Amino acid sequence: MLKILIIFLLYQTFALIVSIDHKVYAQAPIKTQWFKEIKKNQYEVDRATFNTHLSNIDQFSHQVAIVPHFKEGKPIGFKVIKIEDQSFLLALGFKSGDIVKSINRVKLGSIAQAFEVANLLKTAKTLIFKIEREEKVLQLKYIMK
Repeated sequence: MLKILIIFLLYQTFALIVSIDHKVYAQAPIKTQWFKEIKKNQYEVDRATFNTHLSNIDQFSHQVAIVPHFKEGKPIGFKVIKIEDQSFLLALGFKSGDIVKSINRVKLGSIAQAFEVANLLKTAKTLIFKIEREEKVLQLKYIMK
């Protein structure tokens, strides 16, 4: 029962961490107003707009499906299993099948770690997501302006 509660809390926490506001996204053209790709897997992002996207969890559930991911029975991150074409995460380089393993070197395997990451997302000048994609580990880097 405790394991189920932990999984649920991890899922809910991560959903809060990466929640988006569909209306704001629809009004902001990709690559012109709120972010731009500097080089492969590295982006410059407007902090105010990014934080606005983080403020509405309701819209997130309509655009992205994320579930806890386990290895040998232990949570090691979250897997993006569905991502819509107009999703905030897709615009920032995420793809279906990605497993988010850490953010700024904080692993996503416990509630405490997820809460630590939630605070980082709101204030960090740089965010580095370590993800596994098609059995390869890569980083997505976001520089907040």
